[in-house]
Amino acid sequence: MWNPNPYAIALLAISAAMLVGVVPVAWKRRRLPGGYALFALALATFEWTLGYGLELGAPSLNAKLLLTDLQYLGISTVPVAWFVFALQYTHHGKWLTAGRLIGLAVVPVVTVLLLWTNDYHSLMQQNVALDVSGPFPAISKTYGPWFWVHYAYAFFLLLIGSIFLLQRLIRSSSSHRGQAVSLLFAVVPPWIVNAFHLARVYPIHRLDLTPIAFGVSVFALAFALYRYRLLDLIPLAQDVAVREIGEGLIITDRQMKIVDLNPAARAMLGRTSNASVGLDLALLVPPLMSTPESPSEWSFERDGEKISLEVHVWPLNDRWRQHIGNAVTLHDISQRKAVERTLETTNERIIRLHETALRLTAAKSGNSVATLVVETCESEFPFASSAMFAADGGELVCAGRSATFPEELCDPLPLDSDRLPAEAFRTGTTSRFGSLDDLPSESWTDGAWNAAICAPIREIGVLLLLASEREAFTEADEHWVELFLQHVEEAIKRIRLQEALREQARRDALTGAYNRRHLPDAIQAEMARARRAGHRLALVMLDIDGFKSVNDRFGHQTGDRVLREIGGLLLRHVREYDLVIRYGGDEFLLILPESNGEADAIVERLRRVLSRWNEQSDLIEAPLSVAMGVSRWHSDGEEGWEDAVRRADRAMYEEKKVR
Repeated sequence: MWNPNPYAIALLAISAAMLVGVVPVAWKRRRLPGGYALFALALATFEWTLGYGLELGAPSLNAKLLLTDLQYLGISTVPVAWFVFALQYTHHGKWLTAGRLIGLAVVPVVTVLLLWTNDYHSLMQQNVALDVSGPFPAISKTYGPWFWVHYAYAFFLLLIGSIFLLQRLIRSSSSHRGQAVSLLFAVVPPWIVNAFHLARVYPIHRLDLTPIAFGVSVFALAFALYRYRLLDLIPLAQDVAVREIGEGLIITDRQMKIVDLNPAARAMLGRTSNASVGLDLALLVPPLMSTPESPSEWSFERDGEKISLEVHVWPLNDRWRQHIGNAVTLHDISQRKAVERTLETTNERIIRLHETALRLTAAKSGNSVATLVVETCESEFPFASSAMFAADGGELVCAGRSATFPEELCDPLPLDSDRLPAEAFRTGTTSRFGSLDDLPSESWTDGAWNAAICAPIREIGVLLLLASEREAFTEADEHWVELFLQHVEEAIKRIRLQEALREQARRDALTGAYNRRHLPDAIQAEMARARRAGHRLALVMLDIDGFKSVNDRFGHQTGDRVLREIGGLLLRHVREYDLVIRYGGDEFLLILPESNGEADAIVERLRRVLSRWNEQSDLIEAPLSVAMGVSRWHSDGEEGWEDAVRRADRAMYEEKKVR
């Protein structure tokens, strides 16, 4: 019959409390990291405590030995469960593979089997007897060799598990002080009792306090599990949501003294954790001095890199709504600020490009466009040299260049050249190069230039930008150049169209010579040039004799053909810079610049050309003759152009009278 005593009743009460208060809590949270191990630890400790309480009240030696055999199911499980829980709780659970878990269970299983078969080998216990000298009957025995193997194994597992838990305890921040205290109560009692056990010091005769110590540990873990969300808050919230996120998190007291900060905050502030604790956060984050509770932005430079942080301060209150500290978050907005700066720069470039486009629309000549192109490139790329090449016949000719652009690179380039501008013009493709090695073979030989952008302007020409620094031009620069050259192309095409229209307005549609409307502008320009150079100017008035009879006899269509061919003869046989103007119906005025004695020779050449035409042409039967009068204008005189034209006209009529 079971004999109750205070010690047995106390142990049974402890086991009942664990069954009601600890085991269900551990079971509900079994799916959290370490949850199954904690449940096994609680269940094993409950079984051990229950068995030991029943053993203390058992009346006979056999009953006590039977209950001891049952206790060892829990006794051998507790060290393994403790070790597994410690590893999983401290995030070393990856080590616990299926094979290693089976290996951990080998010694406990062998221990239980050897205890149950101890009568055959005495490896677990020897000299077993019932000691009734104390306040309750207890087993007297000496331990066999395998018991010490089991004891050393259990001691090793408990020691390693405790070390892992103490490391967690040391690393815990003040915000998790309650969990740290619970861990301390869970780790310390088994080792205190174990020290008494090794010294064979028993407060009460042969009363083993080890199950009670582990009961205290399990109660402490269960309290932390229920009160502080031990398993889900520490591993998940602290180590993942706090320590591994990119946001900086700083915990301060009410005076803004740093209590703890996560790795992201340490990296942002360039500080170590130990060196930062206790410092005034406002000294590290200046915006907190002026606006300690409002969101603010903070920008600074570190190692040449601009860093921008968004700072938020969140008050921390306890359950009674008393302010106990602050949580300060640091959000790295450097990338966003960089994008904003890029967008701002791009917007400014677009505005400048729009203003340049307006200036291009006002340009009057190709030269002014080339000058504007070079000025714009110097403004947008102050680190680069630029030149604009225009297609002229079969060559690319430098139309404009910056002062730093090498003069030796401005020589005319044949369009079939292997040089970079000629290749870009032929392919119609924009090229960007970051180093001399990237340039096409034999396309550039000046080693002073390491980066280039070469962009075609359709059939108009090429823009070339050179820089000495490697990778000086970005992809955005390349796109900007292409967009800019679209405006340049439109401006040049507009100017050429306007020049063509003006040329058509100045030209006689029948003969190709200039018409009389162009005479004042042309002759005044030549007179101004002659005054600057100190040259003479000659005017030749030419009239086709009897041209009215040609129209009357052969018709106006034939007359028009005669005028067209005479006009062509004049244009082909005067000098390149001479001007041919259709003055009237069958009258032409020749303006001969720089004529210091050549006018008579030109007149004679034209007479010979007309004579050959009479011999070769079959347009009309009778030969044509012309009358030509010459007047010479001196740059040092005061005569106006109208008077000079009248003198040439009179000279032409004088020649007619002679005939």
